[in-house]
Amino acid sequence: MPLFYDAKKLTDMHSPGPSDCWVYMDEHPDSDDDATMYVDPQWAVNGTSTEPSIELPGSMHGKASGMVFADGHSEVHAWKDGRTIPPVKYDVDDPSPGALSQDQDYVWWGQHTPQN
Repeated sequence: MPLFYDAKKLTDMHSPGPSDCWVYMDEHPDSDDDATMYVDPQWAVNGTSTEPSIELPGSMHGKASGMVFADGHSEVHAWKDGRTIPPVKYDVDDPSPGALSQDQDYVWWGQHTPQN
């Protein structure tokens, strides 16, 4: 099974569909270490992956992040769990996400990430 789900067209997105699948969002400055923003949906939703994601969504807009979805709409999503919105330290080597598998924000994020 491939590490990432590679959707090439809108009809490839079925879980979730294009209106619920995020494509781009703000990233927390301390986890902005590469050109990718990701979350493992299996780990975020039920903690079954062996490697948890350490990517953190941005929260610079009043504890919220701007997001663009596959169908073209955008929204500002407010994060609810304090572990999702740690203060910015400008230290990419240590985003300090902590234990996030029970974080309601990561569960929501995982549910809005495409899966096979």
